[in-house]
Amino acid sequence: MAACGSDALGLVFITIKIAEYVAKANAGIGLETDTFFTLYFLLTGFHLLHVLLGIVILAAVALSDSAENLKTGTAFWHMVDLVWVVMYPLVYLIG
Repeated sequence: MAACGSDALGLVFITIKIAEYVAKANAGIGLETDTFFTLYFLLTGFHLLHVLLGIVILAAVALSDSAENLKTGTAFWHMVDLVWVVMYPLVYLIG
């Protein structure tokens, strides 16, 4: 059941990030705008891909909820969380 909640939060993140990317593209901001935006799109895009993979993993855990699958799914999801905790200050606070 917890996997479904995490999947929902992952989908919220993906929705927000895509809306942010669209807003930046409409403002003429892209990968080649400057170094900050190159790093911004690469880092957040990398995180976005991991969230997508995490959703797939957690959905698989929800379908086959063995103890081993649960441990694998939670370890991956927490790794993605940890990556974002490090990336957030780099992208939004320092940049």
